[in-house]
Amino acid sequence: MLQLTPPRTAILVLIISLLAAPVLGYSQDQARNAALEISALEADLLRLSLLAHDLLEGKEDPIEPFAATRGRIVSRLDYFDQSLPHRHQAREALDRFQMACRNLLASSEVIASRTQLIRDLRSETDLFNERIPMFSVRADELLHSLAERKAEHADLLSAHRMQVLLGRASARVPTLLAGDAEAIAAGDTLQRDMDMLGRALEQMRHKQAGDAGTATELERTIIAELTQIHAEMHAISARIVPAVGDLVRLMEHGRKLRIELDALARSAQGLVTDLR
Repeated sequence: MLQLTPPRTAILVLIISLLAAPVLGYSQDQARNAALEISALEADLLRLSLLAHDLLEGKEDPIEPFAATRGRIVSRLDYFDQSLPHRHQAREALDRFQMACRNLLASSEVIASRTQLIRDLRSETDLFNERIPMFSVRADELLHSLAERKAEHADLLSAHRMQVLLGRASARVPTLLAGDAEAIAAGDTLQRDMDMLGRALEQMRHKQAGDAGTATELERTIIAELTQIHAEMHAISARIVPAVGDLVRLMEHGRKLRIELDALARSAQGLVTDLR
């Protein structure tokens, strides 16, 4: 969760109104308006960064409030650029403040522009996750049937291995969606697990076909169903994994927001100090 000290409107108003106005040649009202703009700009930038993180987390679509907040930020940046004379002693501090604002704005806009990627990935992982219990239940039934008829030890091991691979694949999904440094490796491992699961199913299917005397009709039916479920999961994972790299880069912009919020707070403090 992002944390930033709330804009201290009253303090900023007091400092700029009482101390900065004579230096700037502003009236008290103009100085008070400038202080309010600084405070409002900080508040809007914080709100924009929180909306960007909502987008990354797949929460209710905040695009409309994001666009409205962005519009206010751009207007306020223009206000500062036009209101402070270029020759003023605080101009350098203002430039740093504006740069911090624009950096945060840029990172937020990158995130907002890729909301479809996030929606698509979450939709695909939901489809993948829906099939995990479907596969697991039928795999359990297969293992139970094999054990009940005292099938060969190799068959029992193969059925158990399928459950292990399924569990591993299921555990990869949260890591993928986190978009951190481990996400790409988790994507590669997920694809390998799905490939191995497919080979295990194929070997069991061939074994069952050649073991017509002992394999039950139920086992053959279950293997056919597992093969179909696996094919769907494999196709979904093939769509998920290539997008993980884009998600990692997008999440990096989210992490940059935290740094940029800190820079914004420092630059705002510096601007107030130089305006004294």
